[in-house]
Amino acid sequence: MKNLGYLLITVGFLAGSVYAVQTAENHVDWKYFIPAFLVGVVGVVLARVGAHREASHADKLSGDFSQLLKCIDSAVEKLTKIDAEKESTDVYALHEKIDEAMRDDLAGFADARESIGHLYSLADYAEVMNAFAAGERYVNRVWSASIDGWIDEAKEYLGRALEQLREAQSIVHALHAKGQS
Repeated sequence: MKNLGYLLITVGFLAGSVYAVQTAENHVDWKYFIPAFLVGVVGVVLARVGAHREASHADKLSGDFSQLLKCIDSAVEKLTKIDAEKESTDVYALHEKIDEAMRDDLAGFADARESIGHLYSLADYAEVMNAFAAGERYVNRVWSASIDGWIDEAKEYLGRALEQLREAQSIVHALHAKGQS
């Protein structure tokens, strides 16, 4: 359905474009242009409905939520290790450690986050994402402080990032336990 929608969007756009090029300047014969526009609108509707159905498919949702659990657990574990080593780590190398260790986990979590809203509720989604987004912002702040050589700020915000990601982890695991019962 989604692919049919994309096809109709393309056909509608192309038909409208071809018609627009073949008409006289400042003249629109709406009886040809409106059908092309409507084909495009139908395409948009079909593409959105198809995308929504794909996103809410049960197997995809459970797979995404499993990825969510794996990514948040891995991110917390890796950030705990980085935080434990912060005194012996050169502040200018900290951003490289963060890039190596955290990039895939944070991106994977963000890619699978919509499963929370589909499986639980938007309030649960907001609660998880509030903590996760704060943790991610703090990780980004540590990264920037590392680049600039601000040792104290990098160390302080490592702890804050870890605290926020642990909170997100706790909420996600609580949701998972709620879903299992």
